[in-house]
Amino acid sequence: MMTKEQIITGIIDCLDHQLHGGMGHMQDKYYKGEFFHLFTEAYNHGFIVDKSLTGSSLWDIIGERWIPPDMEKETAQIKLLYDLLNCWHE
Repeated sequence: MMTKEQIITGIIDCLDHQLHGGMGHMQDKYYKGEFFHLFTEAYNHGFIVDKSLTGSSLWDIIGERWIPPDMEKETAQIKLLYDLLNCWHE
């Protein structure tokens, strides 16, 4: 069983790995599987129902921790986070 912090850290680790070319495309089966596992953990612990790990809350949490404040709006990191949040809602 994962804590909320472990789920967030897992998401950030996967995003870093993806950003540096280690996981393939966001829609690839392996990549989606990793995020699906994290989503399942979040769902099973009630973090989706209590809205603490929904797309909008993840945007704020991960954006604050993973995207430097001085980064331009159109970057690979922001696009990758946006792509993840689209998958998170699937």
